[in-house]
Amino acid sequence: MDYDFTLRLPLEGGQAIEYGILFGDATAPIVLIKSGRGGNYRGYGDKYLQMAHRLRSAHGYTVVCSSNPLEVELTYRTDAAVLRKVAKEQGMTEYTVYLIGSSNGGYQNILLAGVLPQVKRMLAINMPLMINFHRTVDALRALDGVEKCFVYGTRDQSYPYLPHLRLKAIDHLEIVEIEGADHQFKGRPEEFIALADRIAPEGE
Repeated sequence: MDYDFTLRLPLEGGQAIEYGILFGDATAPIVLIKSGRGGNYRGYGDKYLQMAHRLRSAHGYTVVCSSNPLEVELTYRTDAAVLRKVAKEQGMTEYTVYLIGSSNGGYQNILLAGVLPQVKRMLAINMPLMINFHRTVDALRALDGVEKCFVYGTRDQSYPYLPHLRLKAIDHLEIVEIEGADHQFKGRPEEFIALADRIAPEGE
């Protein structure tokens, strides 16, 4: 199991961001999977690669998996450029983008959705809530047309903040709790990979 294509783009300061791409049906949405801070485009135990194959096999999606360099604070604008390039190379003039992000990758995807109008759905897994909570809420409220699903393990550090998030009554936001899961879903890789299914609209 591998990607169809890999891409390495240099960034300022000698760093680079890497992508793994699976090409799907040109009429289906493109999915971006963004790793947590310091994570690569394959994920521990190839979890993001397995997510990508699962989504392409089930729905025909083109899937782009992105690394998240520790030394570079924000890379979402580079992700946006890569998504536009992938769409262009597949001849997509009008297309839809779905976003999956783990930890800091979930936060960066909120920022990405703010600059990429093609984004229609978002899945965030254990996205930190204890840092810049009010800024995060403001950014989420600006995404009126995006369906949002936030998943938290009950052993994740952000879990105690969920009541505060619910009080904000953000439109089109579903919050899902996974009993006993920690930030990394340690010992539960299959359950983590299966979370990718939540990005697909019901009945698709």
